[in-house]
Amino acid sequence: MVRLSARGARGAPRWSQTVVLGWLAMVAVRPPPMTSCEWQVRNGNYRCAVAVCLASFARSDDEHDLSWAAQAHMYLGELAQAESLARRLLGDRLDGDGNRILSYVMLQRRFADKARIHAAAAFAAHRRTGDERSLAGDAVLLAQAAWKLGDYTASLAAADEALTWAQRRNSPRQEVVAQLARADALRRMGDLRGAADALRGATDRAVHPCDQAWARLKYGMCLMEDGQDSLASDELAHADDANRQCGSRDISISVALNQVALLRWKDPARASALLDEVEEAGGAGLELLLWRAYLAADRGTLAEADGYLARAAGASPPDADWPWEIARARAELLEQIGGPFSDLRAELRYRQAIAMVASLRASARARSAYLVASHRGPYEGLIALLARRGRWRDALAVVLELDASDMLRATAAELVTRDRAQLQPGAAAAQPGAAAPPRIDDVLAAWRSRELVIAIAPSRRQIGPGRERAYRLRIDRGEVTGEAVGDAAQARAWAASPTASPVTSPRCARTTAR
Repeated sequence: MVRLSARGARGAPRWSQTVVLGWLAMVAVRPPPMTSCEWQVRNGNYRCAVAVCLASFARSDDEHDLSWAAQAHMYLGELAQAESLARRLLGDRLDGDGNRILSYVMLQRRFADKARIHAAAAFAAHRRTGDERSLAGDAVLLAQAAWKLGDYTASLAAADEALTWAQRRNSPRQEVVAQLARADALRRMGDLRGAADALRGATDRAVHPCDQAWARLKYGMCLMEDGQDSLASDELAHADDANRQCGSRDISISVALNQVALLRWKDPARASALLDEVEEAGGAGLELLLWRAYLAADRGTLAEADGYLARAAGASPPDADWPWEIARARAELLEQIGGPFSDLRAELRYRQAIAMVASLRASARARSAYLVASHRGPYEGLIALLARRGRWRDALAVVLELDASDMLRATAAELVTRDRAQLQPGAAAAQPGAAAPPRIDDVLAAWRSRELVIAIAPSRRQIGPGRERAYRLRIDRGEVTGEAVGDAAQARAWAASPTASPVTSPRCARTTAR
């Protein structure tokens, strides 16, 4: 059962949910002596705190009281009141606190660009005044805002900065939150090993039940993406147990949605029931619509699935990594529906998804190869569609776009020198595009007198998994031909065996299996 929490925020998190930041302001503020106003906030008496803090401010004109009142409103979910008080702090000696609260408010309202500006202003102000206690929280807000905007390298840099300040201040809880933010960025870039390391560090350091629940939940997500469903199920159970003491609705909803992913093929009826519980708990959002579409397609009710996807496409995405998933799903569904022009429409959707992924991969920089590896679905879906129609030259163009030198650049040396962007509060990180793929004519000219064989095994589709086929492209004397060579598992077997060859021709120059 999805449990509700009076403190939980509304909105359905993705299985890569961001860190809940509500307590950051509390742990980042100035140390005691503790006033009665501050004591009320620290002990969770938020409604009482509003009255006490505002009354204290009226007597003393001490803006610290105004800051605590704003935080109390924030914890109560009263964002308008929190914003109003925070804006009164701007320009005064507590402008760092005001900007930090405004950053949190903007994140909750899904204005990530504004949240990033306020977090940067808070970081700069607290650094200028020497308030080191607040810098880790400011940096986490920067990391989360950049994460939502799809600027993953900047997000990781800010999370690293948060970890540095947390360790400098010997704040275990801030270390945990910084590690969770690092894991979010690394997972979105496809670096599951790096994310798992960060999450194990967070789990070891976490003491508070909410921190334990988030760390376990996110580690379960990593295991799911790595195909270790049984271990993932155990981690989700641990997260759910920890959340019994935490009482976060966000965690309950995210656990339930991850369980839907695990139950989709094993127990679709239970998966559907979990979605009903999520919706009843106030988690009706884009992800819920997407899962309803998948389950409807699994049942063969394609028109119902199409309706859910159309609604999802019109919904506001919680972060930048969502829209391509919707476009890809709509492309796959169009292939299943069939009919006049369905393949052309599907091709358009695939290309839309690829353009969105290309934008994201630009933000991953040295980890671009990992991001592409975890976002390759639309590329491979389009390759398969073009192969079915015998458009081998066009299929090769997509292969080249998928690679774009990324796979070749993912070397051990690169990992040693992977980029750590300098934290530049207030400025979006530079976004160099991925390496431009070679032109088809150049490739054909280079291989005109030789033979190139590429075996492509599409990754598992979300809709219509029966179409997982392997295709072989051959370039010979400037011409591109191809053929289907069976189930995708065959190409995976080739990839697993360094001595296997998908062709018998002695003129084969190179074989690549994905």
